[in-house]
Amino acid sequence: AGDDTYELVQTVLAGGIGEQGGFGVTVALAGENLLVGAPDYASPDGGTVHSFVRTCLGDLDGDHTAAVTDMISIIGHWNGTGIMVQDLDQDFNVGIGDLLLAMADWGVCP
Repeated sequence: AGDDTYELVQTVLAGGIGEQGGFGVTVALAGENLLVGAPDYASPDGGTVHSFVRTCLGDLDGDHTAAVTDMISIIGHWNGTGIMVQDLDQDFNVGIGDLLLAMADWGVCP
């Protein structure tokens, strides 16, 4: 609502994931979209639900390396506002601070 009040729209439940699935360990909100991770859940059909936890700030794509592709991602979202993966300094704006933080982690992440 425009007056900074919120209303319940939907309740998200873990369903068949169970307590050992890690439901809610990672969450992200972007605009009206909510993503809830369950990194330890194996689906009944043999697939896996994946969520990424970055090992370092510069690793935006989850490949355990802060490299050119991660820098390109930041540059591609330059001046983007709001909640974004590329906003490493969490100031709701993608810019030089985020690029410098990513470059500080250059190379293979732990």
